[in-house]
Amino acid sequence: MTTPIQDILFPYQKEDVDRFHQDIPRGIIGSDMGTGKTEEFLAICDKLQASRVLIAATKTMVLEWRARIALRLGEEAGIPDGMAESKYTRYSLDLRHFQDYRYLIVSHEMLRMERYVKVLQLVPWDVFGIDEGHRFTNHKARHPSQRRGRGQQGSRQVWGARQLAAVATRFYWITGTPFLNYPDELWGLLHALYPRDYPNYYTFVGDYCVTVPTRWGFKVVGPRKQRTEELRTKLQSVMIRHEKSEVMPWLVKLPPRDIPLQMSGQQLQAYSDMEEEFVAHL
Repeated sequence: MTTPIQDILFPYQKEDVDRFHQDIPRGIIGSDMGTGKTEEFLAICDKLQASRVLIAATKTMVLEWRARIALRLGEEAGIPDGMAESKYTRYSLDLRHFQDYRYLIVSHEMLRMERYVKVLQLVPWDVFGIDEGHRFTNHKARHPSQRRGRGQQGSRQVWGARQLAAVATRFYWITGTPFLNYPDELWGLLHALYPRDYPNYYTFVGDYCVTVPTRWGFKVVGPRKQRTEELRTKLQSVMIRHEKSEVMPWLVKLPPRDIPLQMSGQQLQAYSDMEEEFVAHL
């Protein structure tokens, strides 16, 4: 029997879920890896009694999300069927995915393709969540029909994420590393959450980053220390983050779990050969 998700949350997770539910309709679930961000997101959706939830995850984590929804919420999530074509995958997205399931899980790859984004935009999503949000920090969004130009390239999946975030009532980035190097990487996440508050990348960089000129434009080399506290205050209003050391007393009680993987035909054959013969021809 599935345990109600609200009952299995640790104390810090319950506090996070309550705050996201009451005060942060659009924000960043930004705790360290392995601290239970997935459960927090699902608990938020459960508390809201959301009837339409869209989740975008990396292709390798789609099945893990479906398994976790089944385990924690006791229901099946929809996943578009995919067929590999060259280096991309062609997906089958039809009416049953919207009628038969409360939760729909798509891959990041689908956000790069206009035909899928246009269909997903038609649905009034109660909650939209993007796992591995640090993959969307590129400040330039590129429409799928745009050709690549010189210099830094815009991201098609960033374009798709922004389109869908705009139609969702609630929107959450799920990432343990909101930025890897400097604060300028935060702008892409913040702009998707609140485009009116963070309309311009260059203004944000000028306010919160130290830059040096180069022959190709400016380069961010660090945070503007005199405004670090101001930025931290703004982040605290939209993001909750716990470091693993902070919540370790609860994490030591976690049991190991299996993570489902989806392999292509060649991968599955190689895995079977290894399992049976202890050798595989790659």
